[in-house]
Amino acid sequence: CHLWHALRERRLRGALFARQVALGDSVVDFFCEEAGVVVELEGARHDLKPAAKAPRHGVLERAGLVVLRVGVDDVLLRFPAVRASIVTACARVGTRRRSQ
Repeated sequence: CHLWHALRERRLRGALFARQVALGDSVVDFFCEEAGVVVELEGARHDLKPAAKAPRHGVLERAGLVVLRVGVDDVLLRFPAVRASIVTACARVGTRRRSQ
């Protein structure tokens, strides 16, 4: 997966992401615990339809996590923008967590 290649081994500005992480009753696609950011792939052949994921996203957000929904087409066709949104989310949340 192109996205996993970019996220693994702290390649994305030092953020440590894990793949297929169990959080509560669900398994998320990618999770950066230190920043509190979940990245979920959506579309094409991937996992559940967005409407099916919505309730679990609410649970994760109420737990203080940021959930980014990323379309498979966006990863393939607009990866720099996807990467930038993940970097921004990690920086924003990471800054907030450090200041608490």
